[in-house]
Amino acid sequence: MQKRAINSQHSFRELLDTLPEADQVALAGVSQFAIDASKDSFRRGVKEHAWELRIFSRSWGFQRRNIKVPVHLWHGEADATIFVSTTREQSAALPNSTAHYLPSEGHYSTYINHIGAILEELLT
Repeated sequence: MQKRAINSQHSFRELLDTLPEADQVALAGVSQFAIDASKDSFRRGVKEHAWELRIFSRSWGFQRRNIKVPVHLWHGEADATIFVSTTREQSAALPNSTAHYLPSEGHYSTYINHIGAILEELLT
């Protein structure tokens, strides 16, 4: 089987075209970093990515209702990658959670544009 070379720049531009404007703007400034990080994450193959998906998709061995520590959830309501309803469900299931919904933010722009506030919450 012959391996096909992947044009990272082209693939990244195609990804950007599928994202909401907030994500396109936020990622424009970090595009080369994002391309390099993505390439590096697949450097040894897809095994680690498959393992991560397996971990996320199986039971973690505890119920969310038993988590007693404060949990802050951040979600851009313009997110085209993860439905905002997922975060609403998580927040409802976690007894000590605070959800931060950002109306004009997307999947990536949420943490790129609000990293200061997110870290501030972690430190308090």
